[in-house]
Amino acid sequence: MSVNSSRSFKKRPENGQLLILCVMILTLLNVVSCQNQAAETLRGVDFGDAKAAAERVSEADKLYPLREDLVKVRQAVALVRQARSSDYGSFEAAWKLAQFDYYLGEHTTAEEERDAAFREGMEAGKAAVKLQPEKPEGHFWLGANYGGSAEHST
Repeated sequence: MSVNSSRSFKKRPENGQLLILCVMILTLLNVVSCQNQAAETLRGVDFGDAKAAAERVSEADKLYPLREDLVKVRQAVALVRQARSSDYGSFEAAWKLAQFDYYLGEHTTAEEERDAAFREGMEAGKAAVKLQPEKPEGHFWLGANYGGSAEHST
């Protein structure tokens, strides 16, 4: 090998340095994409008709004080389900569905209805936590539904 060709070879980065540079670039791109993904997730939620959802939640709130009558609780659950269908981005509809489902699960005598209420309550609680993780209502009712389900499962 001539002196000139060995000098030009030494000016290029070594394979190890090139590998480290590629890994650093890929890591940087990964970090940037993860940060953007969280913001896009919330933007990706279909917020739908917030007014219709709020009206349904308000109707359900009027029934909940009458909850000793399980028919009223079932009606409240149906209204809050409608609110969730109208606006999947409604934090209030999500945590209240978890709350109402918990009450229904704890007080119904029908095993199938109880299990379904706790399952739906857990899903609604998870949705509330995902929508607003800094607020306690979603965490509380998610945990309550987990506990209710565990208490009654075999």
